[in-house]
Amino acid sequence: MRIPEEYLNQLRSAGLLVSAPLPDKHVTPSCVRVAKPAHIPGNGLPERARTWGPFGDVVVDTPLLDFFHKEGTWHVVGHDYWPGPGPGDFHDEWSTPEDAIADILAFFFGDPARMNAKSKESRTSASRKTVR
Repeated sequence: MRIPEEYLNQLRSAGLLVSAPLPDKHVTPSCVRVAKPAHIPGNGLPERARTWGPFGDVVVDTPLLDFFHKEGTWHVVGHDYWPGPGPGDFHDEWSTPEDAIADILAFFFGDPARMNAKSKESRTSASRKTVR
């Protein structure tokens, strides 16, 4: 199921970048990737800075989050290690899109501990899976 634009627009209006949906044949079809541009106030990891977009004209300083809907559940995934999970990786599941949006906004603009756990300097090896 594609995520309705009204929810994606909530992320965009907070200054976040939202990718086009992944192809239907992908393991998480219609998943979008979300990142925060470095010039937007909020949480960031300078060592993770890289460019975004087809022309590489925007610098992001955050890990990417995957956001998708599957089998009646809204998923927010921050998975950087393969096969993982690794330090700071998480997979949160929500019953409503509003709760998933709040989770994404909290990652980029709330308590920085969640993002900081993904820092190269982090010695945290715990991962979490939260079902609400």
